[in-house]
Amino acid sequence: FENASNHEHSGLWDQISLQISNTNPIQVSGRQCQIKWNALVRGYKNIRRIRIENPEGLPLRSPNRYDIEFYEMMEEEFWLPQ
Repeated sequence: FENASNHEHSGLWDQISLQISNTNPIQVSGRQCQIKWNALVRGYKNIRRIRIENPEGLPLRSPNRYDIEFYEMMEEEFWLPQ
């Protein structure tokens, strides 16, 4: 994903949505997957800022149930380049 150009991203999200739709009894679009992923990352970053006392002074919000539920899974930051 990180090596794809910006115009290729929508095709990658569409592939992700097809995989989800093929393995689960739901239909989702690539755009829905992208929006959900971005929300998960925002929630993760928000909790991380709260835990490290927000040294950058960025805006904080109260974490929702999903932010809290997925924080530990995302703590490894597996989506970032090594």
